[in-house]
Amino acid sequence: MKIWEKVNNITGNDSKSRYLIPYINAGSKFLLSALPEKFLWTIASESEIEGWDSGGDSQIGAGSAIAYDKVLAVYRLDSGKKRLCSEAPDNNIHIFDEASSLLSATEMFPKFYKLSGKIYIKPDPDYNSSSSTKSYTPLGGSSTDVAASAGDKGVIVYSAPPIVDENTDSWILAEYENIVLFYAASLDHFRLASVYRDLCKTQVDVVASGSLNFSVTSSIPDSISLTKSLPVFSFSSSLPSDFNITKSLPDDFSISTPLPFFGALSVDLPSSFSAPSAISSPDELSHTIDVSSITDALTKAQELIDGSVTTNNAQEWLNDEDAEMSGSTVEVASSEVRRAQGEIAKEKTKLEDFSSKVNQRLTKYTSDVGNYTQQVQKESTRITSDLAKYQREIERATQKFQSDVAEYQAELAKESARSKVDITHYTSEIAKEKSRIESSLARYSAELSQVVQSFTTELQVYQAEVAKENQRISSDVSKYQAEVAKSSKDLEKEMQQYSLDMQAAQMYAQKSAQSIQTSGQYYQRAINELGAITGAITAPEQQQTSQRREQGATS
Repeated sequence: MKIWEKVNNITGNDSKSRYLIPYINAGSKFLLSALPEKFLWTIASESEIEGWDSGGDSQIGAGSAIAYDKVLAVYRLDSGKKRLCSEAPDNNIHIFDEASSLLSATEMFPKFYKLSGKIYIKPDPDYNSSSSTKSYTPLGGSSTDVAASAGDKGVIVYSAPPIVDENTDSWILAEYENIVLFYAASLDHFRLASVYRDLCKTQVDVVASGSLNFSVTSSIPDSISLTKSLPVFSFSSSLPSDFNITKSLPDDFSISTPLPFFGALSVDLPSSFSAPSAISSPDELSHTIDVSSITDALTKAQELIDGSVTTNNAQEWLNDEDAEMSGSTVEVASSEVRRAQGEIAKEKTKLEDFSSKVNQRLTKYTSDVGNYTQQVQKESTRITSDLAKYQREIERATQKFQSDVAEYQAELAKESARSKVDITHYTSEIAKEKSRIESSLARYSAELSQVVQSFTTELQVYQAEVAKENQRISSDVSKYQAEVAKSSKDLEKEMQQYSLDMQAAQMYAQKSAQSIQTSGQYYQRAINELGAITGAITAPEQQQTSQRREQGATS
């Protein structure tokens, strides 16, 4: 199993090797910087310093570039004997260029010093790796020949952090592997906390940048507006007057039947159309969604997660590796998110109450329109019925008048035959008067028919306009209700989406806090493992540091 895969086995995550390899190498550096010197010998390496390389190029006095803090020991191979080098104080470095100095290094008592990122061993190692004899002049001596594969080597014992890649499955730190793996697991969870933090910020940004929208372009329909007025009765003709006979009967005429007369009608013309009271428009309703509290809460949550303030947001606490403060800040941000959710719920309740009031007003308005239509129909039926009664009354009066005229004419003819008196002129005047009355009655009846027909036509036009206006209002009401319902539904969807985004942001914030907590737990386990092995969590000062201090005190 690859080393980076072992980290996933510990965490249960599915992190890629490109994330874990740097964390493992960082753990390796952490381990070697924390281990006391006595534990570093088991994972030490050696670096040799020679006088000439295999190509014959001189390396004498060039030094060796080894990291200062990883050096465990420096010694010189003098004819196969290991001569341990002591470290020279910084203020004594110049003596190695003075042949007459009493403190100069010798093959029996070699020394080393650190300068400019290199380690210098004195006397200089003169091992010849080339295939030919080389010569050089040591400090204070004469030219010296060194045969091939001969001379003295310098050796530096150091402990450097091993570097792994995605294919490494074993390494020198096997004994301390758990410390490195727990350290890498801590960094991996810290990375996940940052990932969840970014996802939380993305969700909060989506909600904070959005705006709730409730828009109805249609208005509540107007009251009924009719261009046609109600029809009225208007007559230019009147009922015919009674008989007017200028000729008188002969003196000896005895008529028991009186002259007929056109009696008064017991039924009157119907009264004018009584229009029902006008329908008033329902009161205008308005509703404004207050998103200031929601925006304030979301803005604060966003600032707490990744705001412009650089001293109290979760991003800075994560960068400072302060798990406790980061978790507290995320919890406060979650509280702000919950406050925004509460405000959204309040606005949703207000919107539902507004929609209910609108539906109530529209229902009453629709009912008033229906009542108005019923009253118009009832009044139309009344006038039609009264007109029919009036026409029947005229027909009855006309029939009675004609019957009386016929009876009078019969009586007159009978009396004329009995008395043998010439009543031609009287009869002619009666016929003339009868013709006049019948002609007047015909004109009155014709005009009455025209008036009735005109009234009926105007009433039909009026009723058609009422029906058309009613249909317009119904259409406007339906359109208004549909737009209110659509806008309410869209707003509810937006609120639901905002709620889902809020829940997602809160979930990511919780996961970020959990990852930070888990990161701290793995880091603590690494520290505990280190403490269990070394008895402490920090390395004591290096042996060379003590030596240098002692040498500085004696020089």
